[in-house]
Amino acid sequence: MEFTTSFENSRGVENPVIIIKKEVEGNLLVFYSDKNIDELLGFTYLKKGINGKYQIRRTIYSPGSIAIEVYYFETSKKNYIAIGGSIYNKKISLYMLFGPKDELLAVGEINGEDFLIILKNIKK
Repeated sequence: MEFTTSFENSRGVENPVIIIKKEVEGNLLVFYSDKNIDELLGFTYLKKGINGKYQIRRTIYSPGSIAIEVYYFETSKKNYIAIGGSIYNKKISLYMLFGPKDELLAVGEINGEDFLIILKNIKK
């Protein structure tokens, strides 16, 4: 929680709940929400240190009404995009991700359940 609260104010993640976590090149990407803040979704990227423990490298979250979030991140080897969804309309059955100049970067089916999809070698 301390990494999601800005120093200027006390607003931030209050009661985080992990939705899904996935390993990426030996590191960890965590997609989370908050029990106390409706529709808050966030990502935290943790790098595994030489001692085997994870270190937080980056975290981002956004409260609002969007139930599907996109997160760009990079490792020492590749660029990635994570697409995560939770508590979204069950009538949504497909996601499409567009890049610059409206190029289609990714498309996939979703089934109304929480999801975290990680795409490799994607540029912003």
